[in-house]
Amino acid sequence: MEKKSKKLLTLFLTFLKIGAFTFGGGYAMIPLIQREIVENKKWLSDDDILEIIAISESTPGPIAINSATFVGYRTCGVLGSVAATLGVVLPSFVIIFAISFVLLNLYWLFDLRFAKAALRKMYSIPSLIIACLGVLAFLVLRNMPLWFRLFHMFRYLISIALEKL
Repeated sequence: MEKKSKKLLTLFLTFLKIGAFTFGGGYAMIPLIQREIVENKKWLSDDDILEIIAISESTPGPIAINSATFVGYRTCGVLGSVAATLGVVLPSFVIIFAISFVLLNLYWLFDLRFAKAALRKMYSIPSLIIACLGVLAFLVLRNMPLWFRLFHMFRYLISIALEKL
């Protein structure tokens, strides 16, 4: 029984590390899960990970959480799936909880003049992004036939108009 609890703790800590240090979403976690579970811990084979990824993609929900749940189940049963899922979700939960705590308790900060000015400046960012996309579209389309350029520029203008609605 102690060996299983040690394996559960190791499973939890492994997925806690994967959840804490992975940026880019669930698909960025897949190589880390494969390296940790197959190469470092040798709990599963490459074929098992391939099956788990295929099942994780086909089931509803985030692929990282589904993968952690299935790896945990394959290695330690139901308790393993709970440990792995909690391990991969806990870092994100703690970070979001900390951010919301700071924002809720430091609401007075947003009454400051410089903070309001900074927030007002942020409203111009979408317009800047749209302008950059327009320049990029022009650079890409300048060697295309005239009808092709007109069509895409018209489509671009319609998308800008619809965004303003």
